[in-house]
Amino acid sequence: MKKIFKQLIRWMVSNKAVWFLLNKAILPPARYADWMREKITTTNKNVTSTTPPSLALNTNKVLHGPFKGMTYQNDRFCCSAIPPKLLGSYEREIHHWIDEMLEKAYVGVVDVGCAEGYYAVGFATRMPNTPIFAYDINEQAREQCRKLAEANDVADKVHLRSYCDPDELARVVDGRRFLVIADCEGYEKTLFNSRNRSALASSDILIEIHDFMDITILPQLRELFAETHKIREVESIDDLRKLDRYNYPELSGLDIKAKYHAIAEWRQRIMIWMYMEPKSLAPTV
Repeated sequence: MKKIFKQLIRWMVSNKAVWFLLNKAILPPARYADWMREKITTTNKNVTSTTPPSLALNTNKVLHGPFKGMTYQNDRFCCSAIPPKLLGSYEREIHHWIDEMLEKAYVGVVDVGCAEGYYAVGFATRMPNTPIFAYDINEQAREQCRKLAEANDVADKVHLRSYCDPDELARVVDGRRFLVIADCEGYEKTLFNSRNRSALASSDILIEIHDFMDITILPQLRELFAETHKIREVESIDDLRKLDRYNYPELSGLDIKAKYHAIAEWRQRIMIWMYMEPKSLAPTV
């Protein structure tokens, strides 16, 4: 049986048509599932049980960063670790970009892959007159986002929706000056394309690139937006390196393992964020 199975695999990877189907439809979800299982298992094992109580239990406000002061009562894992969000160190690599965004005027904000609402609700608290359109296909994530919006008194500003395809994104933005945030686990390659590029030409766009799932994502998006946007990129910092670089008062006196569990985001690979600003702007009204 094992020999037959090996022969079958050999035939599948040798056949161009079959390999094309596998590589496009089967392997990317399988790679993502393997990555997500490791991420969930590691987070549940190392964060939930060993996070310092001062961060995991007794704090319901974001302590630092661009969303400092935001009520943060989520205690469920929705694809990313909770302690660094409470601490305010979460994705500190892009905090300087977020500060820039908060100084701008947008018609609205679209957050595709909003999870439990850290960015959707965070921007709603800092931009009280700007509508937020938060998308996530995970029903539990949307429910957590709704609760977080209610806890911060911005439920009327955060419009929760499930699925966002390229046409939906184009329809919502419609050529206006929006901020578009995408953290959608490789779907960014589908979400942004030549059909909706013109509708996004006046929008700021922040994308977390998941090129470990598909190495063509980053070059494709670079090429797609080269004519319409100025592109900046930054890499994530490995969790171990954060031990040397991140100094917060709340971490003072903690042993190295406790500090690590407070700041670790459990990324299995170095990630890249793209921040794209339009070369020409549409009116904000």
